[in-house]
Amino acid sequence: MEAQTPELAAPEVIVCDTSFLGHFERSLRDSSKYRHWPPAMLERIAAAVVAITPFTLAEIRQGYIAAGWGEARIIAIENRLASYALIPLDTPTLDQYVEFAVHCRRHGIVIEHNDLWIAATAASRGLPLATSDSQQASLPGLTAIYLPPLSASSRLALLGLAAGPFVRTSRRSRVSGAARSSSGPCQ
Repeated sequence: MEAQTPELAAPEVIVCDTSFLGHFERSLRDSSKYRHWPPAMLERIAAAVVAITPFTLAEIRQGYIAAGWGEARIIAIENRLASYALIPLDTPTLDQYVEFAVHCRRHGIVIEHNDLWIAATAASRGLPLATSDSQQASLPGLTAIYLPPLSASSRLALLGLAAGPFVRTSRRSRVSGAARSSSGPCQ
């Protein structure tokens, strides 16, 4: 009788949104702002095959060009990006994008086009999406790993609110009053 080799389970594939990747990069430089992220979720992502979309790649490249990053920093991020699986655009993703866009329009939800494409890529394949965007994480039919950019106490501090009772302090809020761009499909 021949010895059977146990089958190894394929690693999970997790699609990562630009919002999550940006915060994840910042967490590598200053983890103190991201202590609220559950270690089990970070371990899950670390054990997974991390995937991105062409839209994520374009947003990251646009960001570093607009910010005027130096060559060494661009090479470092491009090397990290090269380690991620790149999921191409296909017809099921297109169909899922249309569903998400119609849902947003009908419900008055504003989500940028690229964020809808990224979410559609994950949803059309039945893959979870790691995101720090609460609107994107709430799309119907999307399995989201939502990792908020700030802890609840940090959000309150930015708004000039004390932890505990919601009392406005005399400190002026540092949150910008600028509205999100309405260039998305849900205007």
